[in-house]
Amino acid sequence: MIVALEKLEFSKLDPRLLHLSQDEIIQLINRYYDGETVSKLIKEYKIKITPSQLYSIFPPVKSDEKCEHCDSNVVFPWGSKSWSEKLVINQKFCINCNHSGRSNCNCIKCLEIRALEEAEKLKIKREEDERKRNTLKEITLSKMQNIHLEDDLTMEDRLYLAVILRASLSEDMKWIEPNSKNFVRMSPTSEYTNEILKTLISRDILIVDGATSDLNSFQETEKGIVYDMLGVKYHLNVVANDFEEDFNNDGLIKRLIYPDSNLFTKEFCYEMWKRVALEESKQYLLYQKSKVQIQDHE
Repeated sequence: MIVALEKLEFSKLDPRLLHLSQDEIIQLINRYYDGETVSKLIKEYKIKITPSQLYSIFPPVKSDEKCEHCDSNVVFPWGSKSWSEKLVINQKFCINCNHSGRSNCNCIKCLEIRALEEAEKLKIKREEDERKRNTLKEITLSKMQNIHLEDDLTMEDRLYLAVILRASLSEDMKWIEPNSKNFVRMSPTSEYTNEILKTLISRDILIVDGATSDLNSFQETEKGIVYDMLGVKYHLNVVANDFEEDFNNDGLIKRLIYPDSNLFTKEFCYEMWKRVALEESKQYLLYQKSKVQIQDHE
């Protein structure tokens, strides 16, 4: 193999070759690829390197290409003499800034470009999140205009609120936490849990907290904003009849969590008992079905 002097890039020579002249380096490269014993070459040329790595410190070969960032020479590194190709064309790089031209290039310029692109994406996302948050706040405020008095709650409202508050009321009693984060189940089935939430949401008894709920739980569609019912926080849109005496709603919350049994008729309790029993039966059947499926796969 014959290597031409003018084709080699000596501007950033490996320190381990600095004691050699350019002619000696060319001679070394030729002898290496002609198949001479590598350990012998290392000893003869006084190079401190393992035999398997000798080729990696050879000065790279110039290409006809210029770097898109700094206009310096693009070069090809050498490969091992045991490889089919002596030059690793697909690992070309700029001798000055180390730009590779690949999508994952880590040269300073490419890192700067990706950082700017990422910063622009974050800026756009922040602006979008702020716009969405403001929209949600407006929706929340508009719905909170229709405040319910405690005495106006139906038996169904009271029962469903007791279930939700026991399962998801925050420790400071300011809002109802996302049910997806709770280990306490509201009802025997997810379908019934959704029905409970939908009932109170449709009556504006529970209002989505647009100010602090996770934005990932909301999605904008052509029909408006939709959200994951189990993934958002809720305001309790109910006040005590003696609001001035119970300004913080502490008494109201306690009454809603533990409603007076005299507020429910026997007929209502019986109908709700049947409904809960039905949902429990559904859940039991689903559980038994899952057990059978697991056994079938064993």
